[in-house]
Order: sequence, then structure tokens, then C-alpha cells
Amino acid sequence: MFYIVTEDKNSARDFWEAAVSVHRSPGTYMMVPLIHNEGGNTTLLRQVQNLSDTLMSGDELLIVFDYVKITKDFNPYDLVANTESLCAKLGVKFYYTKYYCFEEVLLSYEYISDISNTRHRDVLEYVNNCINANIEYFDTMNMDKRVKGFIAEVGHHIPNKEHFCK
Repeated sequence: MFYIVTEDKNSARDFWEAAVSVHRSPGTYMMVPLIHNEGGNTTLLRQVQNLSDTLMSGDELLIVFDYVKITKDFNPYDLVANTESLCAKLGVKFYYTKYYCFEEVLLSYEYISDISNTRHRDVLEYVNNCINANIEYFDTMNMDKRVKGFIAEVGHHIPNKEHFCK
């Protein structure tokens, strides 16, 4: 069985369910139920722990989450290490996403600026190039003028990289 754990019920959950359904037969994968409606990255380890009695050798586990920085409530490195350890003991193949936030999957698409019908093509192209070259595009101390311009136009309500992507 291929188990998919997500941090919440947002577009990433819908995307991964659709993507897996294209490549897996019905009944060979399962979207793991959220701990509660809102989920959140602090519920990921509990979701995995809730699966531990169900997982069997040969199963696969994908954890889909925003690989954000360490906070007082969440450490992505600990989540990955603990889950890797559990999966190794059980003979389960483990996968996880490494993007900062789900929207980077869309922003990293090579032709995103070509298919965009907005006047923001320049910032989309810049961000896309940075993501694909593994260069930080949201450096608050040394922010590119295209990103600054986008934030100034869209609004100052973009406090961090995750909100910028959305």
C-alpha cells in the first residue's frame, strides 16, 4: 500500500491525490486522514505514529509538507529522521517533499512565465530560475527588485516566503 500523509486539506493534498491516482490503481494507495480538520505540520508525526500498526514491509509512505525552518513547534529534520527510523525498522520505503511550500512546485514549472497572463511575468521568471538553480529568492536582507516590486504592488501583507508563494 502507498500511504500519503499531508499537513492539511489544502491544494497540496488535492494535487498529490490527483497525481497518485493517475499512476496507481484504486485501492493501492490511501490518503491518511488528518488528525483534525485543519491539520498542520505539528500533526504530521502523530499521523505517522497512528499508521505504525498498519504499515507492513513493502509498503510506501509519502509525507507531503512545507519543509519550513525549525520553529518552536516544528522541526522538519526531526520529523524526517524519526519517520526514516520507523520506516527502516518496518521495511517501508519512505519519501518526503523538500519544497519550502507547495506552491513552489507550481512556481518551479519551466514554462510558468510563458503561460502566465499577468504582468508579473518578470518576477515569475526570476523566482522560477532561482528555484530551479537552488538559489534563495526571498532574502529579506538582500531582496531582488522584482520581488520587492511585486510585494509593493500586491501588498505589504506578505510577511514571509510561504505567503509570497501563495
